[in-house]
Amino acid sequence: MRSRWLIVVTLGVALATQTFATTVMIVVTDKNIVYVAADSLQSYTETKETLHHCKIRRLGSSYWAAASEFYESNATGFNLEKFVDSLGTEGTIHSKMDRFIGAIDKPMKRELGLMALHDRDLYARLLKSSRPPLEIAFVESKDGVTEVDVVRFFVASLSNDWRAERTRVSTADQIFGVTGTGSYTVAGAYLEKHIPELNEDPSKVLRESMQNAANVDPEGSGPPFSIIRLDATGAQWLVGGACKCETDLVRKTF
Repeated sequence: MRSRWLIVVTLGVALATQTFATTVMIVVTDKNIVYVAADSLQSYTETKETLHHCKIRRLGSSYWAAASEFYESNATGFNLEKFVDSLGTEGTIHSKMDRFIGAIDKPMKRELGLMALHDRDLYARLLKSSRPPLEIAFVESKDGVTEVDVVRFFVASLSNDWRAERTRVSTADQIFGVTGTGSYTVAGAYLEKHIPELNEDPSKVLRESMQNAANVDPEGSGPPFSIIRLDATGAQWLVGGACKCETDLVRKTF
């Protein structure tokens, strides 16, 4: 069976002064099941240090994953994980996303302003291209239905303004789907060819898809991979990866 759409959110992350790709996939099936898969690699060339970080985060009953050119900024103290935690856990994922969009306005403009001053080439590329400096996805199972809410923020002008594109998906639609953003081509193409196997062994197919992406960009994406399944009964970790580490953060120095 060929999918009608597959949501493969492939995001770029920058920590400190470095930018590295990361792969987060959200696969919505026509069987009221959603899979979220993520790699764990984050790297710093200045310190020659590799961090393996849990990129599927929890907020109350929902889960979220994001990437940004300023996911965490040592210069400004901006930390996206702390920012999301401050939103609170009440409400649906859509109300959480509404709060996020409203609250991110000033911090986003500040970070974009600093980028325009200190990294003009990157800012110019973001302004001219369809590459978003920030993407975030919320996923939650509630009342027997799993919902997905994805927002991509784009640089809109030279005055540090931004615009957002929002996609909402529900398993109530009973549509198996495939889509992608960023450098999703390798992972998405693999999944497109293995839809039947996805139903039989989702962990295996998703790991293989993630590994294909890592093979193409080993410095930007890599294992261990984490996979979580959400359905009418709630959430279940299929593969813990970095998200099962005691501290959620494992450091390895070369």
